[in-house]
Amino acid sequence: MIAHTSLRASSRQDWYFDSGCSRHMTEVEGYLANLKSYATSFVTFGDGAKGEIKGIGNLIDNGLPNLDNVLLVKGLTANLISISQLCDQGMKVNFTQSECLVTNEEGKLVMKGVRSKDNCYLWVSEEGNYLSTCLLSKSDEVKLWHQKLGHLHLRGMKKAIAEEAIRGLPKLKVDEGTICGECQIGKQTKVAHPRLHHPTTTRTLELLHMDLMGPMQTESLGGKREKESIIIRVRSDHGKEFENAKFYDFCASEGIQHEFSAPITPQQNGVVERKNRTLQESAR
Repeated sequence: MIAHTSLRASSRQDWYFDSGCSRHMTEVEGYLANLKSYATSFVTFGDGAKGEIKGIGNLIDNGLPNLDNVLLVKGLTANLISISQLCDQGMKVNFTQSECLVTNEEGKLVMKGVRSKDNCYLWVSEEGNYLSTCLLSKSDEVKLWHQKLGHLHLRGMKKAIAEEAIRGLPKLKVDEGTICGECQIGKQTKVAHPRLHHPTTTRTLELLHMDLMGPMQTESLGGKREKESIIIRVRSDHGKEFENAKFYDFCASEGIQHEFSAPITPQQNGVVERKNRTLQESAR
């Protein structure tokens, strides 16, 4: 039994149409009535992990999809509507570019879903179709500004809106409980190695850790992507780490023009001097 969940951060109220899910599933026990035990013990998620099946029941009629034989699965992060189970019940499921329509044998529409920004089809109730469309546009506007501001945290967005700190930023209603799926995925890191219990250096600056990053593969909102560039000029002061034969030979071999600022005149290299000042102030 296989279940695949979206990478989008979802709430407990969301229901997704899933063609890779073999049975309807939820983790919320309060959604189910007539809960009974189930013969199979586990389901396997898309990442290979397993979730324990606690039982099977029917969804209560309280603003939820009209579904029977829904599995209660521990550890499930999204509510899933199985396309194969709908087809086994004689339903017809039609996917279009913007929506998903489920009809019965008489051709009557019994269930509907809309396509979200992460290309998943999200169930919407009949009563909330119009309202959901309006709220979706507002939610998309908040997400767009969240991306424009470099994925600024939502508390910071609310403060910027309240203080009118950013010109052109509209008066948006920001819900701090909203989760950005891209932020969650982007902040995932590998597990750190066990920490050493003995020092590996004996003095300051004995070991300098360095790394290069880029070119970046992620496109900007305007569809631009970082490209490899060639350095034409280098500007520095007359420090011996820059003004020496090895660095001169390196610049000559790479076709780089080395410029020097006038002695005791850091203003001529103000760009890097200001960056150094920023680093010093951040380290206080």
